[in-house]
Amino acid sequence: MKPYFETQLGKLYCGDALELVKELPNRSVKLVFADYPFKVPGGREKYIGFLKATAEEFKRVLTEDGWLVVINNPTNLFHLAPYLQDLEFRNEVVLVRPHVFYPPGMFGFKHNAMWILSKKKQKLNIGKVADVMEYQNGYRAEGAWHPEAIPEWLARLVIEATTEEDDIVLDPFAGSGTVLVVAEKLGRRWIGIEIKEEYCKLAKDRVLMVLREKKNSLERWLK
Repeated sequence: MKPYFETQLGKLYCGDALELVKELPNRSVKLVFADYPFKVPGGREKYIGFLKATAEEFKRVLTEDGWLVVINNPTNLFHLAPYLQDLEFRNEVVLVRPHVFYPPGMFGFKHNAMWILSKKKQKLNIGKVADVMEYQNGYRAEGAWHPEAIPEWLARLVIEATTEEDDIVLDPFAGSGTVLVVAEKLGRRWIGIEIKEEYCKLAKDRVLMVLREKKNSLERWLK
């Protein structure tokens, strides 16, 4: 499939994540950073099937020293867990939101969770960082808005902890492109997939801003 947009480091595809990941070679990606959608059309049974299918594909494309990082709410992670048992569980990070969602008959949801898993036993390249973090998701700039975008600092933390320059980072649910933006800044090769064209455009625009900043910095340095 032809990329929607590409740079020297990465390619963004606008389409279905599951179908496009199937086209990637085995053991080709160092980090899969999957900030899962909370639901898909078709209800709970369809969503569980989606979790299983994507988990199998993500494991297939990981290198032997690769990392899988997933973000979701606790209920969905419970359903995802059976399909991750052949990976090494390294960490859970609690991501505390400023607002609470109150489902009927349940305690209020005030957090999502980030699971960090790897193909083999290995350590994160990280200092002393606690496993509970306050964060505000959402991206807004120049009239553009994505309600579930993770902050850049979180993407940077994960990418720097799991990859080195020139490694490949895959974001199968790219949204507004935060992971792609950070990968581009850090010199990682990247692959982004996003199903909604309006978000593909937003991700493209954000990466283009990074490229302009790089060019301006180089020009200032050469003067």
